[in-house]
Amino acid sequence: MTLTANIGDGSSLTANMGNTSAWGSTLVDSDKGDFLVDKESWQVNSPNTWSVADSALSVTYAGGAMGARIIFRDTMDLRTDLTPGDTYRARIRYKTNGAFKFRIYRGFGEDTVDSYELTSTTYQWVTLEWVCVNATGDDLRMTEFDAGDTVWIDKYYVERQVQKTISSDLTANMG
Repeated sequence: MTLTANIGDGSSLTANMGNTSAWGSTLVDSDKGDFLVDKESWQVNSPNTWSVADSALSVTYAGGAMGARIIFRDTMDLRTDLTPGDTYRARIRYKTNGAFKFRIYRGFGEDTVDSYELTSTTYQWVTLEWVCVNATGDDLRMTEFDAGDTVWIDKYYVERQVQKTISSDLTANMG
């Protein structure tokens, strides 16, 4: 953001301000997040089906509008529970043959953070940020599935924001 103040004698004062964030390393267990063997702790909503091939989790619509979910907690593929009040981001690499959304449900579904409609037929990254509400109750869901839809995920990360800095650069123009 740029703020400019005109002084009236032809002089001006300009401040350029920006936000930067730093993110910690992934909280996903070192042997998870890449689907080498199974669906890990992802819960596939019945009657939808799943498989793992070529290091990707595949979820196919079979009648459930919610495709699958992962609950963010130590006992389900994370190294630690989340900290309420801290900011996190989930980064997921996906592709689909249809259209769907990823949605963060905060505090056992009390509040949501949505992605836009996702339709990429080649692997793309999507990122969702949220402020944690419940140490063991925030989760990521594939939603708005429809007949014929399949989603593939081959990698995902969960990271905690470790630093947020507001910087500024001040410039004077004397008239």
